Amino acid sequence: AGTVIALVPAKGGSGATFIGASLAAALAARGARTLLIDLNAPFGDAALHLVEQRPSATLADLARQVGRLDATLLESVAVEASDGLSLLAAPDSVDSFAQVGADACERSLSLARARFRFVLLDLGRSLDPVTVRGLDRADRIMLVAQPSLPYLHAARRVLDLFDGLGYGSDRVCLVLIRFERGIEPSADE
Repeated sequence: AGTVIALVPAKGGSGATFIGASLAAALAARGARTLLIDLNAPFGDAALHLVEQRPSATLADLARQVGRLDATLLESVAVEASDGLSLLAAPDSVDSFAQVGADACERSLSLARARFRFVLLDLGRSLDPVTVRGLDRADRIMLVAQPSLPYLHAARRVLDLFDGLGYGSDRVCLVLIRFERGIEPSADE
């Protein structure tokens, strides 16, 4: 079975989508068949990082046909971004994302885990049933933040929330990006 990695922004603009797309591309370049699933509704823009045109099919198209979900359907909805890297794009609207239920997400994720070495989930900051189901199934949760007080404050709140949901420190790691010498927060911060 493949490894599922969830990327969660501590705060909007953290860079979680950028890190997810970069990590997915790096894993694929090393020969690991990788799928990035954009679950950041309704603001998912992972496609901007990986493909030149907006994909014609999205996760909502897969969810509408979840009753006949199989490897062929998954492969037809996911767009190939590069050799070994596929993308399952986020729906374009809130209404379309509403069609993606937690059960459809879980079935899609189970199939993806069986077909890909790595499955990366680009999640937003909401705790809707789809997001929670993705977090529940993740082998590793990467909380992405920047080393500034607002981001670290938000990260602390998300880490406390993860603790309350039972996601232990063995599954959760904090990823700090955009680090600049001389601008880091003080030890108190």
